[in-house]
Amino acid sequence: MGPRLSRRRALALPALVTAPLSAGGAAAGPAAPSGVRPFYVPSGWGRTHGVAAGPPLRAGARPLVLLHLMPFSSAWFRPLQLAMPERPTLAFDLAGSGGSSPPPGPPPFEAYADAIIAALDQLGVGRFDLMGYHTGAGVAAGALFSGSRGVTKDG
Repeated sequence: MGPRLSRRRALALPALVTAPLSAGGAAAGPAAPSGVRPFYVPSGWGRTHGVAAGPPLRAGARPLVLLHLMPFSSAWFRPLQLAMPERPTLAFDLAGSGGSSPPPGPPPFEAYADAIIAALDQLGVGRFDLMGYHTGAGVAAGALFSGSRGVTKDG
């Protein structure tokens, strides 16, 4: 099993991610399959879209954060999320994919990791496990090796 990632500082985990979120409150979006909860958080260039599944986040929960390959979206992980009903999961759309806003121009690769870490901060997620596939694996590695992002290798 790969390394687990965690935040250096402890953050309170509100029971969030139970309803769609956006900068202006509840956001309407396409109907989601049963068992998943879409949400939005503000980002530096608009909004970051994600989909939560499994039990709602609670204090002490350690969700599995899923990052997709390009040019796909978080929907790529939906079968995995639905196959793990006992584990809280958060699948994010990388900038410019799925329901996430596109950046104003081609961002440096590190900006994708920054956007995901910022979204996790806004959701109040402290510790988490991180899984990426293809492009998402590069974003996960960028989050791990950036040092200043507050992500550490945890065993």
